[in-house]
Amino acid sequence: MNDRQLDELLDLKKSASVEFRKTPEEFAADFFNKVAERPERKSHYLAWAAGFLIVAGVTAALMLPLRNTMQTDTKLAEAVRLFGSDAAVLFLENELVTGERDSLERPNNFIDIILDVGRKKIRLALACSDDDSITVENPSLSGAVVVSRLDASTLVLDLELCVDGKRIRTAIPVVRQGRNHYTEDKLS
Repeated sequence: MNDRQLDELLDLKKSASVEFRKTPEEFAADFFNKVAERPERKSHYLAWAAGFLIVAGVTAALMLPLRNTMQTDTKLAEAVRLFGSDAAVLFLENELVTGERDSLERPNNFIDIILDVGRKKIRLALACSDDDSITVENPSLSGAVVVSRLDASTLVLDLELCVDGKRIRTAIPVVRQGRNHYTEDKLS
């Protein structure tokens, strides 16, 4: 580009005047009218988030009992693996208690029951075989548990225990809830 062409372009630029066709008030009114006329965007994010929370809540409510069962079974299975199949393994609440077993079979049943001890309820979880006798001597738990098979899905626990100084003598039927998980039979 030579000097002459550059001068012509600069003259054109100087001669061009900028004129707005609308006043600032008209421009603002037109802008906000267009915004108001624009179709509203339908945001489905809130609906999707609410649906996800509902599904997650229902899933958690359904899976929580299974999670608690699996934690008890996992603790018992790991304790049996560590102490061997000839040792009795019990959990009184979260306290591990060991004892002696009379059965030679590997403990493959995991039992989870609630004991009424005075005014409080205590969870007792133990690993045993079908016909087993367990003896425990511990400051927090002492006594004997005899396990007998009643039928294909029911075991009976004969408990003669002393838990924190309170004596318990009872027989509790436990029903299969999973492959090898048993809980109390709630007869009403």
